[in-house]
Amino acid sequence: MKYTVYGSEELDNNIDNCMKKISKSMMQKLPHNEIAAIILGGGYGRGEGGFVIENGTEHLYNDFDMFILANNISRKRKRELTPIILEISEELTKEIGIDVDFSPIQNISTLEKAPYWMMWYDLKMGHQVILGDKNILNKLPNWKAEDMPMIEGLRLVLNRGAGLFQAGIKFRGDNLSEVDLRHLEKDISKAFMACGDMFLIAHKNFTHSYVGKIEAINKFKHVDIITDDDFVTHHIASINYKLKPDRADINQDSLKELYDKILLLYRKFWLFGFSILLDQKIENFVTCNRLLLSHGYKEPDDNSLLKNIVLNIKEIGMKN
Repeated sequence: MKYTVYGSEELDNNIDNCMKKISKSMMQKLPHNEIAAIILGGGYGRGEGGFVIENGTEHLYNDFDMFILANNISRKRKRELTPIILEISEELTKEIGIDVDFSPIQNISTLEKAPYWMMWYDLKMGHQVILGDKNILNKLPNWKAEDMPMIEGLRLVLNRGAGLFQAGIKFRGDNLSEVDLRHLEKDISKAFMACGDMFLIAHKNFTHSYVGKIEAINKFKHVDIITDDDFVTHHIASINYKLKPDRADINQDSLKELYDKILLLYRKFWLFGFSILLDQKIENFVTCNRLLLSHGYKEPDDNSLLKNIVLNIKEIGMKN
């Protein structure tokens, strides 16, 4: 299918209609001459979006990750358009029933010199242009998957680790709602996938495709770090959950057990990732921190905090 692995043609048509609504709303409220393209990325963009079946009907499950490319407008103009886009996002989210998220506006002039980030690579390799030049992302560099920087794997693991941290806070409560448990299940699943991505980056086998990740990880079943605690099984189960989430009854105790397992694995993968980055075996966090400082990765100070505040004000304005 166009947007999912397992969905029906009817679901594809439903998503097509959603894309038309998004495109129409954007063109009604944004100047036509300033917008170069609107692009669907994420799982649906690469044809691997998730859906659930309830009462025999397919329903969208993941967010729509939308990207806006502009015809080289000024930073000031970007700030002026940001609240309009946020308003559009909120309206579409209510109308469609899932989150419609827009990335910060990027100028097309930045594409040719875009850094090798996982975000850019995934977008180039899997997307749907819903408005504008269908080939516009050909302007991005022709990166090779095997050259994905290790720091990108660590960045992803750090990002998903923040989700695990927040999940841990929720687990302190009793009798969590089903909505809370579903969010926790999703955070744990994302963490397993992040560890797998970092492992594949380290072994020069990264791929943007979820289906491809399953094939790739199976090549390395003999490697110690992914034989621990049946990691490969959990990693593949997390990808399948992403493609077609299971709406079966969920148990807080069994979910907490899985959470404790991913925490232990996360420590191992974190140290593994930094061992690759720094080209030295690292067995504990004290050694990791010492090596980072010796390699020039400095702890943040008051000046860097102030710099970040100033950059944020310049980018999104004082009000935001």
